[in-house]
Amino acid sequence: FFFNDTATTEIYTEQIVGSVRCVQETGQMDLFETYQQDFQRNIGNVNKIVQSFQTLGEGEKGQKIQALKTYLTNADNELKQMEQEFALADGSSRGAMNQSIRKHRQEYNDLKKNCLLYTSPSPRDS
Repeated sequence: FFFNDTATTEIYTEQIVGSVRCVQETGQMDLFETYQQDFQRNIGNVNKIVQSFQTLGEGEKGQKIQALKTYLTNADNELKQMEQEFALADGSSRGAMNQSIRKHRQEYNDLKKNCLLYTSPSPRDS
């Protein structure tokens, strides 16, 4: 927009840039939170499959193993997206983002190790 005024433009610039920055930080945090929710949904799906795995028949296990791999891949991709948002973030949101990423990365790594027990061929299958 245009101002037809003789006043100092710094006033207007400060108001406009300040508003944009506020929206930008809010947008980054909202996007980060969306990735975080998607991550948690994928991890929740993995946990459900792991909890039910012992009761599955052999035919169902193959399908569930494929689903485990898909959910784990999706969760890893969400983590990578969170890390990208963290790299672009500025200001006070970085600390909370970093803490969340560390917690989620540890949760992902632990769950992935646990899932290897189900997705790796057993010695008797070799």
